[in-house]
Amino acid sequence: MTEEYLNSTISHAVIPVPCSFAEKQIQATKDAACRGGLEALYMRSNPISVSIAHHLDLESYFRRLRNDQGIYIVYDTGDKEPELTLVSIDRGVFDVIGTVRDKGFRRNDFKMSRMEQQSILAPSRIIELVEELLSESKVELNGIDDIVLSEDPSRTTEAQGVLESYFGKLALAPI
Repeated sequence: MTEEYLNSTISHAVIPVPCSFAEKQIQATKDAACRGGLEALYMRSNPISVSIAHHLDLESYFRRLRNDQGIYIVYDTGDKEPELTLVSIDRGVFDVIGTVRDKGFRRNDFKMSRMEQQSILAPSRIIELVEELLSESKVELNGIDDIVLSEDPSRTTEAQGVLESYFGKLALAPI
């Protein structure tokens, strides 16, 4: 379908994978891509893929001119459990500084409910996760340059408001 749309053959791909993937899972994903006729050029974690989609790598170029590093918080509702990740971009190099997940939450527990369409986390729980992530990563609140949402806005509306209020800045629009 994509090849028809582009009117071109696709032979290479950049594939996002969860930060939690072990090397075995990454290799299995590469193998599946190969069986499908694709060469996986890069295996990127979801937060880094979203950062690239927001062109934060280009912003990194301008930071490099100022000899500066950018730190971004990425909110992802995830397939099973919501997660927050800190991504650092320094001279075009992306690095995951830290990730926290709400392991007590399972999306499957809420099948067919209206809540499944939203972030589901209580605002106080979102703030707890942010504070845990900042503490574990040794990053100050004012050290966060932008808030990045990795999901459809209908699934992150509540979390977006909580994060914007907490950090005192607007989130980048979800892609």
